[in-house]
Amino acid sequence: MNTRCLSAILAAIFLAVGLPSAADAAFYDYTDTLISGRSSFSSSPSQLYGYVDYAVYSSDYFNGYDSFPDQFVYCYQIFNSTESSNIARFIVGLDSDVTAYSPDYYLVSADDIKPNYAILQENDVVYSFSRITADHNSYVLFFASDIGPEIYPGTIIGTLFGGTSVQIPIPATEPAPEPASLLLFALAAPAMLKTRRRKS
Repeated sequence: MNTRCLSAILAAIFLAVGLPSAADAAFYDYTDTLISGRSSFSSSPSQLYGYVDYAVYSSDYFNGYDSFPDQFVYCYQIFNSTESSNIARFIVGLDSDVTAYSPDYYLVSADDIKPNYAILQENDVVYSFSRITADHNSYVLFFASDIGPEIYPGTIIGTLFGGTSVQIPIPATEPAPEPASLLLFALAAPAMLKTRRRKS
């Protein structure tokens, strides 16, 4: 996600509530993000390949944004590769005690693909698309939260062959379990159950 992209979405947020444009705000500079980066996803079974650009802004750089004072704003943009299947959904999971606000999206260029909807469910924020086709990208997707970021796996769902995960910042109250730890537990669980049955 480049400077033009992020400043545009933030300008839209400000203008939507009748406040000064992002160009006049302290966080106009891309370096003022709390965290920003790019995370790739790749899955042969689901035939999904691409990356997500992300940025999270702290409340310090949202002076005057009074709809949700002292919030963090989470921004994402999905880029689908030329060899990838179509993408249908992007899901940001939330801890049970995390509150998210006002999921929405913003157009940067004419070729960006708009979600059909952005909704807040009990434990996630979901952006649903007719399809993000190969070699195209989504609108900028965003929401606010009062919790700061931890790197967690988000979920990319294809239109045909299932889904895959992508490491992104998510509002979280505890660190995500390491994938290796989850795999080890999954492998060990049957053996643990057998041992317990023998002792019974």
